[in-house]
Amino acid sequence: ERSLAMVENPKDSVTPLLLQAEAYQNLGLTPQVLESLGKAVEAGPQEAPPYYIRGGTYRLLGQLDLAIADLSQSSLLTHNYGMAYYIRALAYTELGREAEAEEDIEQAVKLGVDENSLMAANEELKESR
Repeated sequence: ERSLAMVENPKDSVTPLLLQAEAYQNLGLTPQVLESLGKAVEAGPQEAPPYYIRGGTYRLLGQLDLAIADLSQSSLLTHNYGMAYYIRALAYTELGREAEAEEDIEQAVKLGVDENSLMAANEELKESR
């Protein structure tokens, strides 16, 4: 409750909204997380972090098309988010889009994400389908 109270009315800028989303996440309030992230995207449409974080959240919720859209936007805005490519690769894998997943894994590795971890997670995901 204290975390929520501290960020209940953040100013209309990206960082406070991301902090608000994090506070809601810590409280398990997923609808409010997505609302705060949506506001962060509106406040900073040319900033990659809100898209990246919201895309990861959508992926965890199984909203894979929305996840891919946000992670793609994040990657367009900044090409150095290796984890954005990795998370998008997982979403592609979950949709059976293996060629696109492999491309994203290659890009994530180029950006410094550990290849062994990526491949293991991707294989585990494939096996669970």
